[in-house]
Amino acid sequence: MKARIVILFLRVFSIFPLWIIHYIAFVIGSMLYLLPRNIKTTANANLQLCFPELDQKATNILLRKTLIENCKTALEFGYIWFRDPKMFLRKIIAVEGEELLQQEFQKGNGIILAAPHLGQWELLGLYLSATLPCCFLYKPPKIEALEKIMVSARARSGAKIVPVNTAGIKQLFQSLKNGELIGILPDQDPASGEGVFAPFFGVEAKTMVLLSRIASKTKAAVFATYAERLPYAGGYRIHFRKIDEKIHSKDPLESATALNRGIEDIVLNSPAQYQWTYKRFKSRPEGESKIY
Repeated sequence: MKARIVILFLRVFSIFPLWIIHYIAFVIGSMLYLLPRNIKTTANANLQLCFPELDQKATNILLRKTLIENCKTALEFGYIWFRDPKMFLRKIIAVEGEELLQQEFQKGNGIILAAPHLGQWELLGLYLSATLPCCFLYKPPKIEALEKIMVSARARSGAKIVPVNTAGIKQLFQSLKNGELIGILPDQDPASGEGVFAPFFGVEAKTMVLLSRIASKTKAAVFATYAERLPYAGGYRIHFRKIDEKIHSKDPLESATALNRGIEDIVLNSPAQYQWTYKRFKSRPEGESKIY
């Protein structure tokens, strides 16, 4: 029943034009800001940890914007998953760093993209696979019925979509060997026994080592990337920024630190569009108390 409701919800929102979707998200996000909800509490805790220099008024302003932008991201999924890709790819009005990306691609070593939960990552994947040969790693959603829809939507422009398992990781290495581009969402809290603690906005965050291991074993350049949502339903701007070469270090901590710095760099460009509603600091180093 829950899956049917979610799918119906996504299909309904796929009908609306983008400006209406964003207006509805504005209303919902504003309501979430006014109500005592867990999602608001989590986002507020993250913002206070990561931006301690902000006073309470500035934090509240960023918190409200964050809730609104996170709602826009969620409501856009149906719009992106169920519509003709050509229609919304036309909404990409600029691409920053594309020349550097193409230069690295021409070297034939493949490219690793670290695409955090920032802006509209679903649009980013479709844009990339429409222009370059791609292979994207995904984590199956909690609602099983959504997996087929999600994978099908992400593969529409020709990308290979592989799960987080041994076969999927082998496919990532093979894609790099073929000189292709691979994409990984790098900012989720890894499973128990995996990852290393590395600073993220000055806070120790359990960070995945998969991307670091792949980078250390290849010559592939690593970029942080995201699709920035522009104001007033004005479209999107794609960003590519090369991550420091320390990302290739065989020291997991040094590599993870470089990865998190690369993510910080693009988050600071559009802080309200980051998924601060996610419990990024759920895992804590031994001896530290829980944050949430």
